[in-house]
Amino acid sequence: MEHATLKSGRSRFAIGCAVVAMAAAVTGPAWADPAPPFEALLERIGLMPTTVEASALLDAAEARVRQARVRPNPELGLEAENAFGSGPFSGFDNAETTLSLSQDLGLWGRRGARVEVARADAGTAGWRRDLAAVEAGRGWPWSMPRRRPRSGGSCWLKRP
Repeated sequence: MEHATLKSGRSRFAIGCAVVAMAAAVTGPAWADPAPPFEALLERIGLMPTTVEASALLDAAEARVRQARVRPNPELGLEAENAFGSGPFSGFDNAETTLSLSQDLGLWGRRGARVEVARADAGTAGWRRDLAAVEAGRGWPWSMPRRRPRSGGSCWLKRP
């Protein structure tokens, strides 16, 4: 019995080795595609979601600057009092109507301050867009999650 079990164990091992050898002989080597040129990688940075979002936020901030420069629109108002009441105030003949035109003058530098705040916000959005492009181009190790040190030392993976 021992001889039969030993023989079947050897034959299984031989069959397994033959299958592995045939699989290795049939499959060719795995070749990786060559890396794209550096210019192509730089073009793709602008298509990453973080840089697209940062560019959209910059466009919105620049639009707020344009909106802050515009003077406010004049307002036209029409008010009617004592109309459609009862007794002598029935109907619209005895109503008191007021037509008004108003314009916000923006005194004491309010408009200039509003424009400066919008420009500062646009400048910050521009810096954030540039930072998003740099971080997207940087890739590893800054995109990896931070690791905790094993033995009370400082973390080796820190942001500058």
